[in-house]
This record gives sequence, C-alpha cells and structure tokens, in this order.
Amino acid sequence: MKGKWLRAIRIAVSVVEFSLITGLFVSFGMTIPGVAAWLARIQLLPAAMAFGMTVFVGWLIVTMIFGRVYCSSVCPMGFYQDICARGARLTRRRRRRRAYHFTRPSNVLRYSLLALTAGALITGIGIVPVLLDPYSAYGRMALCLFKPVWGAVAGLFSAEPLAAAGGSALGMTVAVLTAIAVGWAAARNGRTVCNTICPVGTTLGLVSRYSVFHIDINPDKCVMCHRCEHACKARCIDLPAHTVDTSRCVVCFDCLPVCPNDAISYTPSSHRLQLPMLQRINERRDAPEVTAASPGVNTPDAASCSRSRLIDRRKFLATGAIVAAAPLITRADRAARAVAAAAGGVKPSPTAAVYPPGAADRTYFIERCTGCGLCVSHCPTGVIRPATLQYGTVKGILHPVMDYDAARCAFDCTRCNNLCPTGALLPLTLREKQSTVIGRAHPLHANCTHCGHCAKACPRGAIEMTGFSGSKPVPIVNHALCIGCGACQSVCPSYPYKAIYVDGLTDQK
Repeated sequence: MKGKWLRAIRIAVSVVEFSLITGLFVSFGMTIPGVAAWLARIQLLPAAMAFGMTVFVGWLIVTMIFGRVYCSSVCPMGFYQDICARGARLTRRRRRRRAYHFTRPSNVLRYSLLALTAGALITGIGIVPVLLDPYSAYGRMALCLFKPVWGAVAGLFSAEPLAAAGGSALGMTVAVLTAIAVGWAAARNGRTVCNTICPVGTTLGLVSRYSVFHIDINPDKCVMCHRCEHACKARCIDLPAHTVDTSRCVVCFDCLPVCPNDAISYTPSSHRLQLPMLQRINERRDAPEVTAASPGVNTPDAASCSRSRLIDRRKFLATGAIVAAAPLITRADRAARAVAAAAGGVKPSPTAAVYPPGAADRTYFIERCTGCGLCVSHCPTGVIRPATLQYGTVKGILHPVMDYDAARCAFDCTRCNNLCPTGALLPLTLREKQSTVIGRAHPLHANCTHCGHCAKACPRGAIEMTGFSGSKPVPIVNHALCIGCGACQSVCPSYPYKAIYVDGLTDQK
C-alpha cells in the first residue's frame, strides 16, 4: 500500500511539472510568467551554467537524501521517456513481451560523455551541451513540434507567425531526430538515455550511490518472481544478487506495488540474508557466461554488444541532425542566390550575426546559452530564431539569433531577458533594453525604393531621409542613436535584397 501511494505521488508531481513545462514552451502568450521563470531556473544544467549554486547544490543535497527524484519527477525529458515506454506496453501481452531485464551499466560510455560535456562547458563548445542537456533538448521538441500543433488546435495563428513556432529548419530537424531517437530508446529499453547518455543523470548518479533513502530488497522475503525486475525501467535490479544499482535507479517506485511478498521497499536501511552462506558470489554468477563460449572461440558478451549498439545510436543522435540538415540548407542557399542574381541588386554583407539584447558580449552569450528555445518561444514578434551557422560551425548552432528579415525586436518588450534560465541573457529593465545596443543599421542606397518606411519605423528616430541619390531621398543613419532593433530592415520592401540591414557587434568585453 505504501508503495502504491509513493508511486501515485511521484506520477502526480511528474504530470503537473511536465504539463507546466510544456505549456511554458507551447503557449503563444506568456500567461504564467512567475511559474515560467521558476520552472526553467530549477533545471540542473541551466542552473549550473548560470552559476546558480543554490539550485545546483540544492539538487545535490536532495539527491544525497532521496536519490534521483529530479530524474523521475522534475526533468521533462524523463517524463517524455516514461510516456513512450508506457505506450509500448499498454496491454498485458506487450508488457510481458517487453519486460525489462537487468543490464550492467555502460560506465565507460556514460562517464566519457560526462567528461566530454564538462570539457565542452569549460572550452565553450556549445554544441555538446545543446544536444545532451535534457531540458534544452525537450524545449526544442516542445517549440518545434508541439507548439505548431497547439497553434493549429487553438486557432492562434493570427496571434503569432506560424514560422516562429517551428523555429529554423535545422532546429526542426534536430527536434524531430531527438524525439524519435529518445522515444525509440525508451520504448525498447526504458530509461537508457537517462542512465547512459544524459550528463545530468550521470552527475546525479554519482551522488545517488550514497543516498540515504534507496530501494532495498529483503532477501528473506524475496521469492524470486522477477516482477520487480520486469517493472524496473532503469534496468538496475540485479535480482539474483538482491541488489539495486542506486546510481541508475530513478526512484520511480514502479517496482514497489508489484512485489507480492512486500520484499522490496524504499528505506534508509539495508537488509542482509540471515544465512549469508546462501548469498551467491560474483564469480559464481558470472560462471555461465564464461563457460557458454566454445573453446578457442572469442564470443562477445551481452554487455559488450549492448554497449557497442548504444555507442552507434548516440553518435547518430549527436551528429546525424547536422548531417541530415546540411544538404537542405545548402540547396536552399543556392536557390536563393540564383534568384537574387537574376533579379540584381547589392547584397548586404554583415560582418556578424545579431544576438538578442541582454548578453554581456558574444563570447559570454554563446558559452552560457544551451539553445533551449525558451526565448524563441516567447518572442512576441518571432524575430528570434534558432541559429544554423550564423555564429560558427560548432559553438553557436541552435543558439538564438535575430532574423530581421522576418520581424523586428519589439521596442517595449523584455521577455527574453527575464526568462533566460542560464544567464546568457541578463535581466534588463524596459528603459535599459531601449538603450542597449545590439547592432548598427547600414543603408544600401543602390537598393533603395525611396519609400521612407525605414525612417517612419525607427523607434529611436535614428534614420532620416536626408541623403540624396540623384534627385531622390535616401536614408541616413545616426549611429549615435541606433541600437539595432531591426525595425528598419523588417519593413524595407526592397527585393531581393534589403536597402538597409543591421550588422551585429563584433566582440567586445
């Protein structure tokens, strides 16, 4: 009975948290600003990147006491895996056919990925935490996949451009591949991603080895029915040894209600056999694996095969997205160049991409951002998009970038600054934001249609139609007033090239 209540409470907390996080990303309007900021900032890796030591150390203390409750109740990617795993086992026949079994941990792979993530955070190689952070990965899935669906259901296309909901082509590709890969792994093997790939899960696993409360098996009551092992989606219950690998246990409590003899419990104590001579030793348990192979034949064991398959899947997850999207991006770029060449005009030549307001500088922004897409989701004009190669080939992929051909940065909005969970965008007051320089506008008089829209749209009065090309007025930009909001570029009707463009700031501490 106690196990059922613990499991029910865990599921209730997970459902509420998952619903709020998903609503945070798919909502076209910022209806829950306080909850939105708080939910984003209690995620482990964003808190670590923002140097939020209170949150980070707090989770380590909670894990030391209760085990990996973060993975089972707070992480949205964890609940997504539970949904996929449950969907593959809805009927009794499927549950029997897809029963979980104990597997040995892939320690070389999991600790190598943790070291890789730590090294990437230190050196500023953003692509690694962008792809492996579970919160950011789920955020992209919610932004690129769930938000357009919600917009179609709610009929809110008029409130915000649909293109902004889906983000960029690369962001969409990465989100789709992530959803498929993680969902497929969960449907087959439960929480494999949490216990092998996720750097957050591995970090908490190092602490949960010594947690005060843990899942424990009473060998005097156990009847070896294997029900707990078959229910364990972390595949961490070694029933012949009557042990639970607490570094991989996500404290989901699924094993407690299924035990017919109350032999498994969540407790601070540990049971021992009253007749220790009946306890199997490791050498004896491993003996069948050694003797099963024929003499003189080198046969890889199941753990090695599983480990090699996992390595292949993760390489696909980490690099397949970029490889798959590259031909599409190249083809689209060639088509755009061909159209532009046929139509004529002077092509803008910006030296740097424009990042959202609030970053201390470009390097600071790229190193702190995890590409979760929260600022993209809540931008009211849709000017913020996931980057492809605007910041470089490795460090800045999927980081937010300003796309002024699509829209302008709203002059009276500070949502992105006050929502960022990692501190990549620092909080700004409205007055500070309206004077923060993120770029400079540059006119191209050869492309100008002399309409004056750019001067009328500039909220700072930095553009005047006081120049002349022949006998017609052209815009002149006062760079002392321009902050790079992109209002001029977004309204410019010149085609195929704009007559005015915003160039980003080249780096600057």
